[in-house]
Amino acid sequence: MKDEGCPTCGSKNFGILEIENDLKGSSKWKMHCHNCKKFWYSLHQQIYEE
Repeated sequence: MKDEGCPTCGSKNFGILEIENDLKGSSKWKMHCHNCKKFWYSLHQQIYEE
């Protein structure tokens, strides 16, 4: 995961609250900043190699 920090305050002090996966192999992560207390979502594509 590329870590850009909080989009509001730029802090790297945040946590992942939930991860929602879909059938297409991507996931939506709900993030929470411990500094400014804001929430945001981050989208991730899972890549499978065989």
